[in-house]
Amino acid sequence: MDDALTELAAWEEAAVAAAGLGDKELARKLGRRALERAAQAGADAVTARVVGRLRAAGVRFGSGVGRRRPTAGWESLTPTETQVAHLVAEGLSGPDIARRLHISPRTVQTHVSHALVKLGLGNRLELAAATAARADGAQPR
Repeated sequence: MDDALTELAAWEEAAVAAAGLGDKELARKLGRRALERAAQAGADAVTARVVGRLRAAGVRFGSGVGRRRPTAGWESLTPTETQVAHLVAEGLSGPDIARRLHISPRTVQTHVSHALVKLGLGNRLELAAATAARADGAQPR
């Protein structure tokens, strides 16, 4: 795993260096290699970092680059959205979830809203019920 992360870091740094030299096409090519390695390693945070660093250098990949997660259903939820959904199912309020996760209450609201949209649900009560049903092995909507 260390070799894969070292290779990923090398592709990332090469891409950023190419962008810094003004060669956006080479930066995209090298950046894509870094993104491939990040995807293989399951390193979503690294994917976001690579895209962000290159974007800051004026290099764009286009929509969907680095996206591995579906856009709807349980598999589309980020790890934090899933964690928030479970805490909602436990009956915690937004401020309680915020304190537990060390994030702002507004960020909790955002995660809840994203989960509702991705799951096609209308409110927190439906989210809690669907999450509880999923945890119990039942088939939620």
